[in-house]
Amino acid sequence: MSGKTSALNGREAKERFQRLYEENCGLMLCVANGILHNQEDAEDAVHSAFLSIADCFDKIEIMNGRKVKGLCVLIVKHKAIDIIRMRKRISYEAVEDMDLHSDNPEESPEACLELKEQKEYVKNMLGRLPEISKKILIMKYYYGLDNSEISRLLNMNKKAVEMRIFRAYNKIREMIDRGDE
Repeated sequence: MSGKTSALNGREAKERFQRLYEENCGLMLCVANGILHNQEDAEDAVHSAFLSIADCFDKIEIMNGRKVKGLCVLIVKHKAIDIIRMRKRISYEAVEDMDLHSDNPEESPEACLELKEQKEYVKNMLGRLPEISKKILIMKYYYGLDNSEISRLLNMNKKAVEMRIFRAYNKIREMIDRGDE
């Protein structure tokens, strides 16, 4: 692991990371294998994803279970696509669909419907962005990661992450100003 991984100091943190690994490794391996169609490459992608997760584990472990699982899948997808790019192949894998139901049973049906419509609108806007910009925005606003954490997870320069966010924000604002649906 990298020298920056202070989030895994101590026995308890290592045990929590081990649980995270055991709960998500199988799913991540299936996702990576589905993209790469090669077991060894899929294992490499999962390994690389867990190294990135270890670097900001303290932030990730405070998320709820569904968000952690989704973030693990998102990271392994990115790592699998990186492997494809390294081998000079092209892939246009989409980011997983965001969950569109509410966990709060006390919300009225009208509020649930309005929330669902808002989420559909956001998904539509995100769908018009370049894939990497979409991933960055999902990591930032859905998973609550900061730009430094995103840059570490995606192995990108922090300034490049900031520029992607800025450009995506401007593109979304243009779409809204034009009244795009």
